[in-house]
Amino acid sequence: MIGNSTPRKGKEEFAKDAAYWERMGKIEEEKRRKREEAKAAAEEEERQKQKARETLERAAEKNDRREAQAKAAAEAEENAKAAAEAEKAAAAKEEKARKAAAAEEHKRKKAAAAAEERKKMEAEEAEAEKRKEREANKEQDRIKELEKQLAELKGETRSETGSTKGDEGKTENKGQASSSTEDPEATAKGPVNREGFVRGAPKFDEESDKNFYAVYPYDGNDYQWKWNSVNNFW
Repeated sequence: MIGNSTPRKGKEEFAKDAAYWERMGKIEEEKRRKREEAKAAAEEEERQKQKARETLERAAEKNDRREAQAKAAAEAEENAKAAAEAEKAAAAKEEKARKAAAAEEHKRKKAAAAAEERKKMEAEEAEAEKRKEREANKEQDRIKELEKQLAELKGETRSETGSTKGDEGKTENKGQASSSTEDPEATAKGPVNREGFVRGAPKFDEESDKNFYAVYPYDGNDYQWKWNSVNNFW
């Protein structure tokens, strides 16, 4: 049984070797075919190059080379022009972007300045309102003080009038006759306290002017009274 298996194994190996060499032959044939094709392609390429060279030489002989150079120069000029236009367009785009950014920055700064100005104006208005309120309160206090002094003055006047009741008829007639011409500054003595009086003269010398001023009614009209701090007359 061992002797019978040996020939069969030799046949199998032979078959494998035959297939191998057949495959190798095909591979070598394929390589050879490709080499021939590559050689033929190289030869064809060389023929085409030679043909092109010959064509170019003939064109040069017929002045075609000059036309080709002129065409190449025209193309180069066109390309340079296109490049210059592209560069110009890029520069214009960049300038536009720069201006837009500058305008946006200016707008932002303007808005910030306007907001700051509004804030400042609001603060000034608030301060002015407070100052106005303080002045109004001060004026009210001054008016109250003047009214108080006027009331005190009227009380003193009534007191003096009561002390001369015996001559009331004569005094009344005399007062009616001279009320429009008599200057009360020389005859009426004002309050000792000068609060409520204001230095009202347009121009005065603080060192020498001893007069203070206030508005009091007299004889049915309002007058600016001048109070002399030396003799307390007004």
